[in-house]
Amino acid sequence: MSLFNGNMCQGPIVSSRDTGQLAEIFGVPVLACSLFDSDVLTISYSDLERGIKADYARPNVPEYMEFDSDTYQTQFPEFLVDLCGEDARERLREIWASEEYVFADDKMYDICGLLGAQALYSGDEIPEGFIPIT
Repeated sequence: MSLFNGNMCQGPIVSSRDTGQLAEIFGVPVLACSLFDSDVLTISYSDLERGIKADYARPNVPEYMEFDSDTYQTQFPEFLVDLCGEDARERLREIWASEEYVFADDKMYDICGLLGAQALYSGDEIPEGFIPIT
């Protein structure tokens, strides 16, 4: 299930506080990717059954620090390897570590592709095979 919420884009970037609330409501693990000005990719994850609540940030360049470093860790989010096939795990690590991406959007898109997730950029553009829940 993919989620787009334009209201979340109006304030702070999504965190495990938000994914934890959705995980409680739907009773499933929740992964959220978010962007800050195309300069930072954030990934937040909550899996209540496994006791995981995690927040990670990957800026395009290491010296960029305009994100909450108290909330977001910058190392590779290890839980991601459990969400993709074994053949994609090394590529996932390469994408996360890469400094070749100009826009964090592209990094997010590639990571989502390896995870088999659909990136949503607008609530008005629902991908084929999805049904909106309002």
